[in-house]
Amino acid sequence: MHCAGGGGLSMAGAPTAGLPLAELQRRFAAALRAPDDAAPDATLLGALRDDGLPAARRLELYRRNVQGNFLKVLALEFPAIERLGGAAWFRQAGLDFLREHPSRSGDLHGIGAPFAGFLQRRLGATPHAYFADVAALEWAWQECLVAPDPDGSLDVGELASVAPRDVGVLRFVPHPALRLVGSRWPVFTIWDAHREPRADGDPPTIDLDRGGECAILRRSGEGAEARRCDPSTLAWLQALAAGQPFGDAWEVAISHDAGFDVARALAEAVRLGLFCGFRA
Repeated sequence: MHCAGGGGLSMAGAPTAGLPLAELQRRFAAALRAPDDAAPDATLLGALRDDGLPAARRLELYRRNVQGNFLKVLALEFPAIERLGGAAWFRQAGLDFLREHPSRSGDLHGIGAPFAGFLQRRLGATPHAYFADVAALEWAWQECLVAPDPDGSLDVGELASVAPRDVGVLRFVPHPALRLVGSRWPVFTIWDAHREPRADGDPPTIDLDRGGECAILRRSGEGAEARRCDPSTLAWLQALAAGQPFGDAWEVAISHDAGFDVARALAEAVRLGLFCGFRA
């Protein structure tokens, strides 16, 4: 269990509550995630020392601190979702998410990993189902930012020396920061319009029926870069990143677009640093 800041709360001792320590810890964790209108846990309060401040007040301060830190990190990781839903909606959704997916690490960065799935379950049958795909793109961005550096780099000269008849069996090693996202909605346009506050007023209205979009996220300098791509390129990159041989990945791509230019796609992937090696 992760408890963020606010000063420690000391137990008066398990014998006071008549419960084993594990049960008191479970009750304490549940109280930190409880909604504002939840009834206080009298057993838990009886196990907390006052230390100059009533136990209920101390627990409330600690609860608000834990929840506040969680929501702050979630908003930093999903700024577009917060702007799409509004601050009040995002806070309530975040608290519900906290109760379903509490942090189990001292590093709060990882809390956002299940958020897209949470939104899909919550909104998948509503007009806001696209929120889940926007969240998936936002989380891919976060993962791209913190991904480790590769052990090596792709040797372009060595790649160029591979005989054409042998290219089809090559397997490419994806850069650790490479992330690929596809959606049936214009997810890149939505994300790009909402990820930062706009000095010129509200974001533009985006037609959700304009068609889907795909995105490539890659390491760029000390940060990350996201760019649109077509569905055939996405499918090709996904196949290569999954370890499929070059020839098989090509077949996947042309199943989406018979005119897929694999030589051009490979040159662009190399230029962007999407792969850090290859093997036969």
